[in-house]
Amino acid sequence: MSIKSDEIADFFRQLSLLVKSNLPLPESLSNIADNTGKNEFRRIIEDIARHVANGSKFSDAVKEHAFYFSEYQIKMIETGERTGSLSEVLKEIATTTQVNNRIANIFRSAAFYPLFIISFALALVLIMSYFIVSEFKQIFDDLLQGEPLPQITQYSINISKFIIENPATAVALVLCVPVFGIWLLGPSVSARKLLMAFIKIMPFSKEVFNNLIMARFCMTWATLLDRKISDADCFRMLAESIGDNSLKKTFYKVSEAIENGADTAEELKNTGAVSHLIPMIIQHADESELPEELRSLAELFWGKASAGSKKFEVAWQAVLIVVISVFVGAVVMSLFLPLTKIIQKLG
Repeated sequence: MSIKSDEIADFFRQLSLLVKSNLPLPESLSNIADNTGKNEFRRIIEDIARHVANGSKFSDAVKEHAFYFSEYQIKMIETGERTGSLSEVLKEIATTTQVNNRIANIFRSAAFYPLFIISFALALVLIMSYFIVSEFKQIFDDLLQGEPLPQITQYSINISKFIIENPATAVALVLCVPVFGIWLLGPSVSARKLLMAFIKIMPFSKEVFNNLIMARFCMTWATLLDRKISDADCFRMLAESIGDNSLKKTFYKVSEAIENGADTAEELKNTGAVSHLIPMIIQHADESELPEELRSLAELFWGKASAGSKKFEVAWQAVLIVVISVFVGAVVMSLFLPLTKIIQKLG
């Protein structure tokens, strides 16, 4: 049974509450496992609890199941262990995971209709190739008397020949598309990873992911500031946990610059790697209010990510509609191009 992304978010949320109530970590993990259904995720939690009870660090135990937990989640747990803010970090991970899942669900909804249309178009092409294209080939052979066919028509005839000679294979190949699509749009962790990787190359997705990263940055920084950690140490820890290679290098440089006396707001502004709102907030917010201001900014960035995903939905559907139109149109054109030759010949 596959593990759902929402299960992981719920796991971190429950664990955050139990750790906050001062229940020992091994007992907290065992309690969550006992209240998790008899599935693969329960066995994973039990294994993590066993490792922690035997003296392993929580982050090391989670690393043993890195397929199900992202690098960002593992790095954040390590940060929480180092700073003594594990409960707050776990709550942040749960919130971030839930938001990521919500955005992934928007993408899934956006992809469902185009997936249905693609499956229908492939089935239509399969039927046309099996029943119609071969008949057209006979007509072309009789009327054109061996004259060469347009290249696109020859491709269609070759595909039709393959389908007629291998009907079971052709049907299986066509069915692979909806089957794979249904799995990809499902709730499992492996499907979500692949879906998110694909989404990152689609139009307007960069805006969505940039806002998600800024939200993570603000929430993590706020958590570290609550622990009275210096800005230089904060950015060193942020570099280790942010999960973005370009920002990782930037935050290491910011940390070094702050240690050498640079102003945090000015340094962030000069990098150009973070939203202009962040240095503005740093410059105008009181030090005691900064963590709460950063959390408010995180909410803003999460909202912008959700709004950006709607642009992605429109772009996704437009791209797929164009692809489908070209695909089906090519088949139709391949059948009608030779007809112009036939008309010219008869005329």
